Amino acid sequence: MVSGYVACGDLDSAVECFYAATVKSVITWTAMITGYMKFGRVESAEKLFREMCQKTLVTWNAMIAGYVDNGRAEDGLKFFKTMLETGAKPNAVSLTSVLLGCICKSPLSSDTTAGTSLVSMYSKCRELKDAWKLFVRIQRKDLVSWNAMISGYAQHGAGEKALELFDAMKHDGMKPDWITFVAVFLACNHAGFVDLGVQYFDFVVFGPLILAVFVCMLYAELLWGLPNLTAVLGKLKEACTLRCGSSKNQNQSRKSKMVLSKFKVEKFDGSNDFSLWKLKVQALLVLQGSETALEEELMVKAWNTIRSCLANNVLREVMEMKTPDSLWKALEEKYSANTLSHKLHQWERMCKFKYLEEKSMQNHIEEFDRMISDVRAAGIKVKDIDQVAILLNTLPPSYDDVCDTIHYGRSDISIKDVKEELMIN
Repeated sequence: MVSGYVACGDLDSAVECFYAATVKSVITWTAMITGYMKFGRVESAEKLFREMCQKTLVTWNAMIAGYVDNGRAEDGLKFFKTMLETGAKPNAVSLTSVLLGCICKSPLSSDTTAGTSLVSMYSKCRELKDAWKLFVRIQRKDLVSWNAMISGYAQHGAGEKALELFDAMKHDGMKPDWITFVAVFLACNHAGFVDLGVQYFDFVVFGPLILAVFVCMLYAELLWGLPNLTAVLGKLKEACTLRCGSSKNQNQSRKSKMVLSKFKVEKFDGSNDFSLWKLKVQALLVLQGSETALEEELMVKAWNTIRSCLANNVLREVMEMKTPDSLWKALEEKYSANTLSHKLHQWERMCKFKYLEEKSMQNHIEEFDRMISDVRAAGIKVKDIDQVAILLNTLPPSYDDVCDTIHYGRSDISIKDVKEELMIN
């Protein structure tokens, strides 16, 4: 309740709820301290911290981050030193706040080059709030600065914020480059604004900029496994055709084909991820203009493209298929089967999936994403909240405190939020 009131901006109700509680857990105390810090009442937070009988690392982190957020970085660093003296071991959240405090005390934070590097670093670590604080401190923002912040938002699911920042960048008189547009298209994809992404092509000039955006979008989509791949690539291909198809741009069109022809798909041998391989081949067919394969020449081209992406052992199994359509269906029937036994196998896989502490959390989440992808490919619907429950259930008892923190004070939570919380703990 306390966290809920704080999140809604109602500090008075949070305070009333806190003092009305007869039994207060460490989580409740920490939530109230976080609320006081959020609203700039540092002294009240300090008083509450002193009154606590039991303090966890989360409580210490809330105080350190609160000091830094309220412009008292030096107090935050002193508090961090005190925390170490008590024997508490810092985690990634502690170090992030301390590093931000050190940066805020340094004049380098307002330097364009140094500030941009820090924005990029924090964005890659998914610390978007801290990245934004550093971005705001940069007095003279150049194109690289804007790109770093927009890309940070785009790559980590904050599509709408990325697009808002892109509009602010244009309003500031900064001219975007191909890196900007790659981030913008990713943001449109995350936010579900595919048509808006096509409209942004109005800002792309003739020449290599279109090619660079198109190729980078392809690699980005395949790398991060984002949705709407075919739709996005199809729209971009349409836009490229409109702009590169005129007679005065034939040379640029030939260059586009040369670069796009370098895109390679690993051969499918039956053991690698069929869903991912299928996605890549679909992208390759879109790039070649063979995705529909209606005309005889295109059918032959598509047929040979798919065959060239198969390993010998799989190719032998489908040698009798003489059309791209029949070849594609044969592969789907064999390697993307939705039989009852296949579905049961995927359910059993989800139930047995556990976190191995010798592996990093990032590797664990990547394996989890691959498993969910396979489950969905088998025709099993897995809702966002189901993914949350499955992922948290894979964690060992040592993560109980983290799970409690994730659960506490929330009426709703997404799998993206859970992944971000696990990555920083």
